[in-house]
Amino acid sequence: MTEKSIQKSSSDSDIANLRVSTALGTEAGINENCHTFTGMVPANSKHVMRNPRIVLILWGHFYATNSAVATNATTLISDLVSGPFMNGLAQYGVGGGSVIGTFVVDIPPPGPDPINLTRENVRDQLIDWINRGTISPGPAVGEQNLIYVIFLPTGSTTTEAAGTGGYHNHDKYNANSSDDDLFWAVILTNATWVDQTSSTNFVKSLSFIVSHELNEAFTDRDEKGFITDGGCEIGDICETRGTNPCCFTFSYRGWRVEQYWSNWDNNCINGDQPVSVKRFLQAIGVDGSRGLRQLQSNVINVNFVASRM
Repeated sequence: MTEKSIQKSSSDSDIANLRVSTALGTEAGINENCHTFTGMVPANSKHVMRNPRIVLILWGHFYATNSAVATNATTLISDLVSGPFMNGLAQYGVGGGSVIGTFVVDIPPPGPDPINLTRENVRDQLIDWINRGTISPGPAVGEQNLIYVIFLPTGSTTTEAAGTGGYHNHDKYNANSSDDDLFWAVILTNATWVDQTSSTNFVKSLSFIVSHELNEAFTDRDEKGFITDGGCEIGDICETRGTNPCCFTFSYRGWRVEQYWSNWDNNCINGDQPVSVKRFLQAIGVDGSRGLRQLQSNVINVNFVASRM
C-alpha cells in the first residue's frame, strides 16, 4: 500500500527506590552504556502516561522576580506536550498532554537557596507542598498521568553527579494505590550552560533537558515501562550518538530539543515527524491492504494511534 502518515499539529484539539534517568550525562559518563544501543526497547509492564498532565513548579526567588520565566517555561512545556513533539511517542501508547498548572514557590530573602539537595530532599519538599495545598492537584489514588516538573532554585546544588542536567523520579503518595502514583521531574538550573541574560534565553538553555526528561517519564513512569535491562530509556539512548558529544538535538518551535529512540525506526528520530500509518497497522497486526475502515473509527489521528498501542 502507499505509505500514509499522520501529523499532529498544534491546532489538533485531540491531542523511594529509584533508578533515575539523567539528561546531559555525557560529561560524567552517565548513560554511556546507552549511547550505542540498537534494537527494541521492551515495554515490560507498559507503565506509561497515556495522556500526561503537567504541573510546573518554579522554586526560588529568581522566578518570583522574573515572572517571564514562568511564562516562557509554561510555553515550552505546552509546545512539547500538546504539539507534534509527541508524534513519535504514539508508538509507545502516549498521546497528547496538557499543562494544568504553573506555580512559583518563592524563597524570600534573606532565605538562602538550599544546597546539596538529595533526591529524597526534593521528594519530601514536593509532598509537603501538596499536603499544605501550596501545589495542586495532588495525585489521585491509582494516578498514572500527573507529573510535576520542578525547576530548582538557581542557587541550589544537588548531590547528583557532575554533568547531570535533570532527572525524573517516582514514589507512592496514596497508600491505597497499587503502584507508585507520584511522579516528578527535576530540572537543575545551577550550571555553566544556563543562560541568565534574559528570561527567554534562560528557558531556551534548559529546553533540551526538559524535552529529555519528559519523553522518558511519559514512556517509563516508574521503571516498569519502556526501559532496557541495562537501564536505558528512550532519551538516554539518543542524548549523544557517534561523534556528537552532547546533545543530539533539533529545532522545534524555536526550542532546542532532544531526539528520542524509536522502536519502529530502530533509530533516534525527531519526535515531530509524521506517524507512519503503515508501521502503525503492522504494529497492531492489521492488514493494510484491506483499508482503514476495519479500524472502525471515524477519526484516525495521533491520539488514536496511541490509544491502540
